[in-house]
Amino acid sequence: MRLRRSRFVAILAAVPVALARPARAQTPTVRIGAVPSDSYGEPYYGLDGGFFTKAGLNVEVTSFSSGAQITSAVAGGALEAGLADPIQVGAGYLHGVGFAYFAGGVRYSTDAPTTQLCIAKNGPIKSPKDLAGQTLGVFGLRSMPVFSTREWLKANAVDVDTVKFVELPPSAMVPAIARGTIAAGVVVEPELSTAGDDGVVPLAKVYDYCAKAFCINSWFAKRDWLTQNAATARKLEAAIYDTARWANTHHADTLAILAKYAKMEPDKIAKMTRATFSTTLDPREVEPPIALATKYQVFDRPLSAADLIVKI
Repeated sequence: MRLRRSRFVAILAAVPVALARPARAQTPTVRIGAVPSDSYGEPYYGLDGGFFTKAGLNVEVTSFSSGAQITSAVAGGALEAGLADPIQVGAGYLHGVGFAYFAGGVRYSTDAPTTQLCIAKNGPIKSPKDLAGQTLGVFGLRSMPVFSTREWLKANAVDVDTVKFVELPPSAMVPAIARGTIAAGVVVEPELSTAGDDGVVPLAKVYDYCAKAFCINSWFAKRDWLTQNAATARKLEAAIYDTARWANTHHADTLAILAKYAKMEPDKIAKMTRATFSTTLDPREVEPPIALATKYQVFDRPLSAADLIVKI
């Protein structure tokens, strides 16, 4: 199954709008997409932290349920910018949508993983080899969870062809593992840090089999918008990095903001491994997921990080 242009050129009809709020009545206005989660929540932190206003921008943040919906909205002209992973942005770029990265987003790091493959603590799975012939849960069938898990299985001499992957919402992953509906599943925050309450424990940092550190997502826009609004784009980039530096060192402040927009209990957020936000856009950290997606034939022709990154 290839990613088609139609996924990027039309806004999803059922996209929910949970937030559309200007930081201040100034010009120019920049419409940004966000997802109510820590990994995609930097726009909320920039808005409520006052960094967009400080940069002289009038920002409207709209909530979506996924990065894929954000790419559709940017492609259709409903947004100027947002966060999305390299697979989504790369597929749009190759199909002529004109996407480009202009600022770093969230980094995966093996030292503080926010995504891990988990199993039931008292279940039958004890080692990678026990997963042969089993069913594993992931939150996307053509995505990093599948590709990195397959690489991890291969590295541990498991016949990947015997393993079945099924797609589940992140919130359903821990209950499915605990019930034994699936043998293992890729669990992300905020569920990861509280999985132990349900008898579910990490087995492997499968994202390490993409790279020990890489960009989970980055900030993107259409190239035409970046070119035609270069001054605004530079202000936005500066505000993003000011937000990142603040968010990385002010978890108590961002906890309150995330609880507000994600409708999460503060106590649950406090237990999470928090996202780390990039203060640069390093091609070396964008490249690993692109290379892995290319290996699994997501893209119909060669692609590199250099193709996706523009300097504004």
